[in-house]
Amino acid sequence: MSGWSLCYLVTDDPLNWKRTLRDLMTAFFVVLRENGQIIIIETMGTGCAIPIPPDHLTEYFAVLESFYGFKKETIRTDCKFTDNDEAERFVELFFGPETTAKIDHKTLRLPENTVIFSRKIRTTFERS
Repeated sequence: MSGWSLCYLVTDDPLNWKRTLRDLMTAFFVVLRENGQIIIIETMGTGCAIPIPPDHLTEYFAVLESFYGFKKETIRTDCKFTDNDEAERFVELFFGPETTAKIDHKTLRLPENTVIFSRKIRTTFERS
């Protein structure tokens, strides 16, 4: 399982991320046991009421689905705060000052959408 981390391959090395992703997938398939599962968790938009993939991740998400055969499920994972001060402080710290404008101060929530990519490996012959 990987959460909010493989996407940095795309942003940190935009020229070589496909090769790096291939190498990682190869390593996953080598160590994964029969009937094992790979789960990758990524953002589908912070401060968005509906799932909207960040522009810089759309190709990465498409490769996971079309080339590597991952299935995806999108869920809401709103950030809930105890008061407005806490909301402002944490949102600015983690997402930057521009995202604080997206806090719903009535509900003390920051809308968040998350995508879960999963792929089950049924047999040792299915590795690719």
